[in-house]
Amino acid sequence: MNPAVKSVIYTMLDIITSYLVSNTLHLVLSVLKRSYSHFLKNPKEPELDSTFHTVFSDLVSFVYMFTSAIRLVI
Repeated sequence: MNPAVKSVIYTMLDIITSYLVSNTLHLVLSVLKRSYSHFLKNPKEPELDSTFHTVFSDLVSFVYMFTSAIRLVI
């Protein structure tokens, strides 16, 4: 196979994989929010978000930002 074609295929697979990873994490977070999961609320103070929610939201944001930056380079 031509090296240029191989490179294009790998690039396309990288873009698709990064898109799926970032959107899957966002989907998980959205489902947890819509289902009013107990993971998202602080057990001691229900008005506040839990540490899990804060860390997972930051992770989703970071992965989305990172994959978007990679797509700009590609």
